[in-house]
Amino acid sequence: MTQGLRRVKCLLFLQLAFFPLHAQYTPLADSLQRLTGFAPAAGNTIRVTKSGQEFMNMLLEDVRAARESVEIEYYWFDNDEAGQMLRAALMDKAREGIQVRVIMDNLIDPTAPEAFYDKLRSTGADVRYYRDLSKLPFYTIPATVMGQRDHKKIVVIDNTIGYTGGMNFCDNAAFNWEDTQLRIVGPAAAELRKLFLRTWTRLGGTAPDMAPAPADGSVVAQVIYGDGSPILEQIYLQTIRQAKRYFYIQTPYMVPPQSIIDELIAAAGRGVDVRILLPTKCDWPFMNEITRDYYIPFKQAGIRIYEYGTIYDHSKVFVLDDEVSSCGTVNLDNRSFFINCENALVFHDKGTAVYFRDVLEGQMAAAREVQPGEGKAKGLRRLYRSFLKAFSYLL
Repeated sequence: MTQGLRRVKCLLFLQLAFFPLHAQYTPLADSLQRLTGFAPAAGNTIRVTKSGQEFMNMLLEDVRAARESVEIEYYWFDNDEAGQMLRAALMDKAREGIQVRVIMDNLIDPTAPEAFYDKLRSTGADVRYYRDLSKLPFYTIPATVMGQRDHKKIVVIDNTIGYTGGMNFCDNAAFNWEDTQLRIVGPAAAELRKLFLRTWTRLGGTAPDMAPAPADGSVVAQVIYGDGSPILEQIYLQTIRQAKRYFYIQTPYMVPPQSIIDELIAAAGRGVDVRILLPTKCDWPFMNEITRDYYIPFKQAGIRIYEYGTIYDHSKVFVLDDEVSSCGTVNLDNRSFFINCENALVFHDKGTAVYFRDVLEGQMAAAREVQPGEGKAKGLRRLYRSFLKAFSYLL
């Protein structure tokens, strides 16, 4: 176990011991419900990890213990060690008669070819693709690739256990990267299933009603999602506006819409401690270049930016004022806000917020803070960034 992971686990233990996760609603909860239709669900317990191996171990244990159903809606599923481990567990459950329902984006993704899913289907699992490429005219495929993707990451087991976060089912996520993934037990798992069923029924699938888990904890969680409409933009704008003391956000990709840039700068202008935590190196090299173009206006506004780690951190987390926090699939970019289908959980809960705050502050303490003047570009680099920014709406 790495020293960083030990620190995260120790922090979580201390938060649970000294900051009980009491339900604490905020004015934001009603606003999010009006935007999404999902009400805050009280009475949950959560477990957070930044270790892909720990995530896979937890998930496999829960899948193997499933009694009624395993439902998965996921963006990335590789035909590698991690992907095959999960597929084998799903196949075993399908053979037992457990209902296995899987939605995959799988848009021209050679990492998990059709034969990979056919083997899963052969055991009785119901696997559906977010988009049927066979029905698309060939000339529309390039635009389709650049268009909406189902970037959601949802697992629901027996309508009582849910998972979400940034991790994909692949070896990079499981063994090489850092990320933030959470397991939630309680009524909020049923809320995640409702979001899953929106896509499942659109794809022609059916699923029986299931009783949600009884309340057995104190965490208040609320589902948020994006569907290509401005709903996530409005959620983030309202969340940033609520911040009075601090707003921290961690993201692997930063190509924000102008409205979010303006709101973050306005928050810093009214005295909010705004900090952005980014990976030192991105998995897409051109993203580092375009991300650094935003350093100048943010630094001029007093926003603190950190580049963290030699290991790539793929986490998507925010926290504010020791009151509200979130973990899910939403990147700080135009694609998440306006194109892709996304999901996350928002926690209206002091203990959970303090936990995420301490984790992010711990990472910031180990990170390199960007200094004033960093991010400037001249000559060919300036032209390259301008070219990239011309396509920023798709990034």
